[in-house]
Amino acid sequence: MTGGLLSLPKPLDRGSRVKLMFLMQTGSVLGGAEMLSPVSSDLQPFRFTSLAVTDQRRLGATIQASLRNDSEQQWMDKLRGALADGEGPRRRFRKLAMGVLALAALAASTLYLIHFPLLK
Repeated sequence: MTGGLLSLPKPLDRGSRVKLMFLMQTGSVLGGAEMLSPVSSDLQPFRFTSLAVTDQRRLGATIQASLRNDSEQQWMDKLRGALADGEGPRRRFRKLAMGVLALAALAASTLYLIHFPLLK
């Protein structure tokens, strides 16, 4: 949300002020940026110096969608690994059911203590 890394044919001077435009699934993002010290002959980081609220929202929505996709992929990989290791859906269901029961017991005891505090 605060900057990024550009691939350029040649680096720009550190401190150069530029306008950047990204085309994303959620729309275009246009912002002012300051170029930072290059990290290689063709990669240079930048930091945003100005970004309109609507552009911030678009950028944030794209980043969130990307994070969700990554976490979904990680979940699927974990599930495939568990199935390959013999930990099938029934065992997972039992673990989930035990967790839900434990959480329900904790919630019930908390509500009991709130409504019927211990006597002094």
